[in-house]
Amino acid sequence: MKSGPFGLWIGMSLDDFDSDLEQTGEFQYRTFSVPKMHSAFESYNLIVTPNHGLAKIIAIGKNINTQSNGLNIKNKFNDLRLKSSPYPHLSIT
Repeated sequence: MKSGPFGLWIGMSLDDFDSDLEQTGEFQYRTFSVPKMHSAFESYNLIVTPNHGLAKIIAIGKNINTQSNGLNIKNKFNDLRLKSSPYPHLSIT
């Protein structure tokens, strides 16, 4: 089986998903479970089209407690950026 970020891969069809997907719009789905979970995220929004399969993954992060300087947020962001380095096509924003 192919595998990429979160255990998902570009081109996956809806039948390839093991978890329940909630349709939130045309070709838009949400799930709370992926094969390779990450502790920083609580849900995943997906774009899955009939012709191209999985086209986009949007990982929704958990709330981060921080002080006014925002240091905890900056640290979490930098940590995620470093951990995504095996997947250079990922956009961490």
